[in-house]
Amino acid sequence: MSGDRDNLLLGMLKALCPDTAESPIVVYADNCFDSLTKLLAREWSRRKVQYQGFADQVASSLEEGPVLAIPPWGRLENRSAAPVALAGLRTGSGAHQLILLTPATLLGNRSWRAVRRELAENWQIQLVACLSGGVPGIRPDSRVALLQLTPPSDKHEVLRMFEVPGGLAEPATIIKDFQRLLRMGGGSSDFGFVLRERPAAGESLAPHLHDPAVVSRRGSLSDYGETTTLGDLFEIRQGTLRPEDIRREGDTRGPLAHRVLSGRDIRHDHSIAAPDEDSRWTYNTDSATQAGDIAIRALYNLNGPTEGFVWARIEAGDTSAVPDQNVIVLRPKIGVSTQHLDFVLRYLSSRHVMELSEDPRVSSFRRLHESTLSNWRVPLPDEPLSDAINDVESVRHRVAQWADEADDIIESLFDDNSATLSRQRVIERSRNVRLRMTAIGNIETLSGRVRTQYPLPIAYSWRMLEVARSNGPTREAYQALLDVAEHTFAFTAGVGLALAREVGKPVGAAKIIATARLARGQGPSMSDWCSILDELAGQSFSGIDAAISTTEFRDFCGNPKNKEARRNLLMRRNDEAHHRRVELMNLPAACDEALGQLEVILEALTFYLDNALIIPAAVRWDTFKQTGHMGYRRLAGDHPIVPTQQMQVRTPAVEIGSLYLLDSNRDLHLLRPYLVGKNCEMCGTFSVFHVDRFLDGVLTMKSMEHGHVINASMELAEAVRDVGLLPAP
Repeated sequence: MSGDRDNLLLGMLKALCPDTAESPIVVYADNCFDSLTKLLAREWSRRKVQYQGFADQVASSLEEGPVLAIPPWGRLENRSAAPVALAGLRTGSGAHQLILLTPATLLGNRSWRAVRRELAENWQIQLVACLSGGVPGIRPDSRVALLQLTPPSDKHEVLRMFEVPGGLAEPATIIKDFQRLLRMGGGSSDFGFVLRERPAAGESLAPHLHDPAVVSRRGSLSDYGETTTLGDLFEIRQGTLRPEDIRREGDTRGPLAHRVLSGRDIRHDHSIAAPDEDSRWTYNTDSATQAGDIAIRALYNLNGPTEGFVWARIEAGDTSAVPDQNVIVLRPKIGVSTQHLDFVLRYLSSRHVMELSEDPRVSSFRRLHESTLSNWRVPLPDEPLSDAINDVESVRHRVAQWADEADDIIESLFDDNSATLSRQRVIERSRNVRLRMTAIGNIETLSGRVRTQYPLPIAYSWRMLEVARSNGPTREAYQALLDVAEHTFAFTAGVGLALAREVGKPVGAAKIIATARLARGQGPSMSDWCSILDELAGQSFSGIDAAISTTEFRDFCGNPKNKEARRNLLMRRNDEAHHRRVELMNLPAACDEALGQLEVILEALTFYLDNALIIPAAVRWDTFKQTGHMGYRRLAGDHPIVPTQQMQVRTPAVEIGSLYLLDSNRDLHLLRPYLVGKNCEMCGTFSVFHVDRFLDGVLTMKSMEHGHVINASMELAEAVRDVGLLPAP
């Protein structure tokens, strides 16, 4: 044998039949396996047998010892005989193992289903391994399967599965991982895994279908939005040109001839190669392509340079062509959006298209077929993801336009004869470009993002901080820093309390606010807000992740760096409250340190950029269609007066005037009564309030923006009592 892959197969066989075990008998029939058997250990006896009765001869050898059986499949003409040769394979009276070396088609192909069923019913399948090549005399890109079988027993045995990667992993590394898998009773190795539940008899044994990690990712495809099949999106047809319909350039070619589109014409950059001297042409135009069609190479190279399908879009400028049998054409159906089309095409060229395929034959694919692609499942983006992609595409397009505009301005520097006129023209024409750069610079800085995109209570406090800091590192600036921290923690804790209640998990720190604070006429402190955030990091609150479709919120709560910054800021606030104030000479350093800690907190809360604070203004609901539209204001940035936006809602149960968290899935999460939005009775400005104190039977609420205190309505007080923030009367 030659080559690393050859050594790989030998190494795997040796691992299955170590020197310390009884040497196996090698039973084979095809002459093409002579080269392989010569490379096996000398103590392994060889038996070359007839095609007829192959299974019986394997069974007879099993009476003597373990067997490595290679059914007749090495030659193309014998491939269909291999399933027949293994039919009826039974265990012998001895407890000897059987190792099968077969084409990988055994694992998933329908023609091998009966063999898989018989093997599962008569043997205990201990191991399934899949690799490319390694068998001399066989095509080097052939996919090969190794199965380790033992006689059935009452003892529950696990099933190990292993798939050799097609990348650059060293054979020694792969063999070491294979040996490790053979010792494992559960879990996963780098290239394999252990199954405790076996597939049903006859079902596919392809490792990629059963890998727990891949199964989980396959199930999560719908997290993009939904899944569908290519047949639902495209009209799919395979090229059917007959050899007699194809001509060479050297033949007499008429003006009505069309180019033949072959697999080699479809390039990896998704374009169609220009015609050359090797191009062919035809007069049979029954299946000619048209602009907008997607051409896919039908021949799939498992070890090729691309991990997904090789496809190209037929553009209006491409020469009209007729696909040959090595090309499949996908024509988008009427009504398929450009967004969905582009998303699916990106998926088809990704590594996930094969890795997450549900087709049991995928591990041995060489050629794609029309029927295969028709049933191929692909993800589609939901509305929020579509909007995000649209925004990114729009930015890319706009940036290209801006670059062209900037180039044009620079190139016109000396177009005028007058230097004065040239100077003035450049200043005027560059005005919009410079304004754009200022706006982009604001968004790219933390300060700009917080001031314009973060929830109102945080953004407003930050603006007050920027005003205070403009006078230098004063005591006022230091207090403003701590105010931003407290308002950020209070707001985020309020969001967390609302989400915890939504998933049905009580927060212990909230009970302390009710019993040790409000019941005694006191209000919650910064320490209480920090305690809530620390508690929400616990595993018992993991349901919040699913509720808002992200782990970012609880990551903020539990990240050690964030917790350390919270503790430091809390300590500073406590020191100020207990008159342990920073000395005047130390204020510059204290301001810098506190600002750094606050920036850690705010950088970790980019969660709010895609999970907005909103207040519904109106809902129009159609009972018959079970859909509705909601007008709402997004309370992002440092000003409460913002325009009304529109969105679809899936329920009429929306409280007009109550605060909600609008997550990235467009789901609404009620924040009342933990956070309440209303016009302040003292200053008339819209503010966000949280529970402040309960004194003499009156509940008061405190504004996060201005610190003004108002009395809560009886209805709001009852809601606060209902969620456990007030003790029972």
